[in-house]
Amino acid sequence: MYSKTLNSPIYKALPALLIVFALLLYFPSLFTPFWGDDYVFLQQARSSRLSADSWWLPFYSQSQLGFWRPLSMDTYFRWIETYLASDVFYTHIVNFILWIFASASVGFFTWAFAGAMKWNQRVWLGFLAAGMYGINGAHFLPVHWIAAVNSSILVVWTALALSFWVLAPQLKIRGRLSLCILLPVVQIFALLSKESSILIPFLLLTLAGCCWRQLNFSYLEVCSWLVCALVCAVWFYFYRQFSGQHPDVYGLKIGVNILRNVASLVAWLLNVPREALRLILTGRELEGIVWAGSVAVPMLGFIYLCLAKYKLLFIQSMAIVVFIGFAYAPYFLLASQSYEYYAAVALIFPVAFLAHGLMLSEKKLLAVILLCTSSVLSIQLSRMVDYPSLLGRAVWGEQQIEQLERRAVIPNPLVVKIHNHHRFYAIGVAGLSWRLGVPLENIHLTDQCAANVKEMLEEDTAGNLFWRDCDSVHNRSQ
Repeated sequence: MYSKTLNSPIYKALPALLIVFALLLYFPSLFTPFWGDDYVFLQQARSSRLSADSWWLPFYSQSQLGFWRPLSMDTYFRWIETYLASDVFYTHIVNFILWIFASASVGFFTWAFAGAMKWNQRVWLGFLAAGMYGINGAHFLPVHWIAAVNSSILVVWTALALSFWVLAPQLKIRGRLSLCILLPVVQIFALLSKESSILIPFLLLTLAGCCWRQLNFSYLEVCSWLVCALVCAVWFYFYRQFSGQHPDVYGLKIGVNILRNVASLVAWLLNVPREALRLILTGRELEGIVWAGSVAVPMLGFIYLCLAKYKLLFIQSMAIVVFIGFAYAPYFLLASQSYEYYAAVALIFPVAFLAHGLMLSEKKLLAVILLCTSSVLSIQLSRMVDYPSLLGRAVWGEQQIEQLERRAVIPNPLVVKIHNHHRFYAIGVAGLSWRLGVPLENIHLTDQCAANVKEMLEEDTAGNLFWRDCDSVHNRSQ
């Protein structure tokens, strides 16, 4: 059946249409301002450049950023600050390209996995999977927030590792040996990008269990896997030496938070945006439930159409569940934080099967329309929600900082009184320093005017920053 439907021009073009749609859907992310941690990382990068620190220093010294991710954080932001002159538009273009690479790497994995499973139309499946993966709402923050770029980078390394693992047994000895040598190298790059990649060896075992009948894994693959495991052990030692103090919000505990994180994972798999869950948890239950439902229902319809006539074997179903569990394992114990992009790696394997199921479906076009509907409602509405949404906070921060930049002379030292510290995070002390040119050590958060300060920056209850004359405040107090 699928061979006939694929002869239709529209079905042949379906992957290309999906990819173009994904590009258009995420295109507005190019115009997002710097916000939040972006300023902290940029400040650190500039400090490293001005101090003439070696580019290799982050790889063998303790991180000043909380997490030891020398490749995806220290080096990446140093490169932005040095070669892109910290231009926000060009930086977002790089983030956008990395998201494309991440989606393409998942397409490459699907192509390699399709060869292992003896599926037809491997190239078509690869492009289809790339489009399906790229359109998912899990990429919302990585393309709108420079500080979250490590997610896209991690997906690239993970998908390449998975691809090499299933592709190696399909090749002759030279190609097989080459991929088995490259696999630990990719593992190293992944570990230097994000610590959750320590679970890649477990993901490889899950793949081996899924297709052990189709692939003849030899001693080369076994040795390559053992080297990956050894690399992880060595990395873990250095990670404990070089990782800084993690923020409290990333603390781990065992309690009700596990159930909440499991529910969050289900939401991310169904394309439900974080902002919809936030509405539900902050007293706007009806709005949040309607939004989440409008996203999840089309996604469930898409999954149903993909799997309705696709008979997954028990071992394949179990492999998908185990893969998702391993990929999301680092986040089940988080005390408070939860973001869609935590599920970015967990989606890689299911997407391959959904792409194959879509190929077998008799209602391919309807399924793709449902997928696109779900993603539009998830991503576009997330852009439109005001503070306290994440992007709404970023927009607020940029509006306030642009207003402050219009002033010819900025007080130095700068005294700031903040009403809402959660909202102020979009700018932060690092943002004020970066955009207004005031040294970090000369910016002070306080609740009152200092005796030697004539003017202070204050935030009112509506979130507007304004300048207050401290002399009048001192006179009234007297």
